[in-house]
Amino acid sequence: MYTGKSLVITPETQTSPIISMDIDGSVWLLSGTNSIKTEKILTAPKYERRGIVMNGLGINTFTNTDPSVTKIYTDPSYQEVYILADNRIWIFVPNSKRFSDVKSLLYIGQIDVQNIVISDIAIQQSGDVREVFF
Repeated sequence: MYTGKSLVITPETQTSPIISMDIDGSVWLLSGTNSIKTEKILTAPKYERRGIVMNGLGINTFTNTDPSVTKIYTDPSYQEVYILADNRIWIFVPNSKRFSDVKSLLYIGQIDVQNIVISDIAIQQSGDVREVFF
């Protein structure tokens, strides 16, 4: 049985502008103006909106969060979460393989490309082999 629609993101629940979103079984949100924040919206086993901590960045920080070029990329087939920001592809590993258990991301590296402006990416994964197209 279906129920009536309800708002998930409202001005009361969203304190900073949403830059990007993607879906991998749950909804990932990337938001912020001066600093980037990640969140997940889950609907099973119950509705939950959860902040996701980005660990391991160390001295690496996002400096340009222009919404037109800052995006998050997730997919049920990916083992990582990718963020396009600062003309770099940032790579994170979720702390759990079950989408409903993810509470943090661990920064594992980034791809820097010289003399090219990256506006979008696509990831193709086959087993342990990943190809990133931009």
